[in-house]
Amino acid sequence: MSSLLEKLNAGPSRTYSNIRDLEQGVEYVISRMEETEQHYGRSLQAHLKLKDESIVIVTLPRRYAEIISEEELKTYETGSYAMIFKGFRGLSYDLEFIEVGTEQPQKKPRRK
Repeated sequence: MSSLLEKLNAGPSRTYSNIRDLEQGVEYVISRMEETEQHYGRSLQAHLKLKDESIVIVTLPRRYAEIISEEELKTYETGSYAMIFKGFRGLSYDLEFIEVGTEQPQKKPRRK
């Protein structure tokens, strides 16, 4: 029988990250999405696949938990969408979600 210490050390490791720590402009395939309760209420977490095939978990901004229902979340097919962190728009994260395997539309540069 394993000791408590062995069980604690053998437990599953989860790597969490802030969205701001992701590389901008990179497509991160969403391997899984889940609902979680946090201090300020319901939130959504996305499990993102990194270039080295490891997984990092990010908490999506609250605005996504407000518009995505639990039923919609259950319909998510593993690996069908990717998230792109595009930087910041004001104080908010500028995120884009695309279907995996589709090309991003080319945006025209903004005129100054």
